[in-house]
Amino acid sequence: MAIGHGKDLIFKLDNSSNVLKTLTAYTKKVDFPLEIELNDVTPGGGVGHKWFRGLQVLTMTVTFNMDDAADGPWDILKDFMSDTSTRTFEFYPKGGATPKATGECVVKSLTASGDALAPDELVMVAELDGAVTLT
Repeated sequence: MAIGHGKDLIFKLDNSSNVLKTLTAYTKKVDFPLEIELNDVTPGGGVGHKWFRGLQVLTMTVTFNMDDAADGPWDILKDFMSDTSTRTFEFYPKGGATPKATGECVVKSLTASGDALAPDELVMVAELDGAVTLT
């Protein structure tokens, strides 16, 4: 097993024109808590819980270094509130071809921060729309 390092991550997101853009040079951190809904269907007389598997759930949080360059995170995300379609994402935690996570998301929020003692950041929160493909 090859252990990876976060510095090698790759993150891509498409712009409002559906063109996939690489944001790796700006990406500081990707939180990717992929879950499956579990519904308790335990019947009477059982000795333990029984679970019914439901839908995939992902609330992805990506922290970027703030940059307003063309095709930078601010440029790509600034119009998220007028999006009429989903955004395609690709996330490579180790930087190589695998592991890889791909899917569609809806950008839920964008938080810009300025701190006199720290670099400016931009934080995107996005919700999964459909299913994630893991390879």
